Amino acid sequence: MLARLAEAVNVSPIDALWNARHYPVVLDYLNKLCRFGAAWAYKDRVDVDRNGAFFTIPYSEIGFPPGGDLRMPPPNLAHRYHTATVNNRAGIFRIVSLPKPMACAILLAVALFPRRGDKVRRETKGLYEKLSFIAAKMIPAAEVAHLPANVGV
Repeated sequence: MLARLAEAVNVSPIDALWNARHYPVVLDYLNKLCRFGAAWAYKDRVDVDRNGAFFTIPYSEIGFPPGGDLRMPPPNLAHRYHTATVNNRAGIFRIVSLPKPMACAILLAVALFPRRGDKVRRETKGLYEKLSFIAAKMIPAAEVAHLPANVGV
């Protein structure tokens, strides 16, 4: 009911549920988004592990990319995956690609659980709000997504 009321007044249901301290519901949404992303990867025949996605099978069918970087999605899958470059002081640390629902869940979790009890930074508030609306629109599809029992998240 709270989620429906939030949508009616143009507030993200995830934000409304979080602020109303319905944490288990929000965590369930994040879990569903991760499973939805895993279902996308399974359908795309993409391996996702703790280091992100590897597009070995899709590239074996269309030819390997220049430089052989299998972490970058092939053009036919690029719209379904979010790619981030993680930097450290020495330069590029890692390139990570994830299915967009999974990436959205992780980014929302980072915003909802700041380190050491910090407050969400002012400049990230807008990103969090947009992501929470995007995630809320994905939830109905995430609730019916099929993921075989032998595929872990």
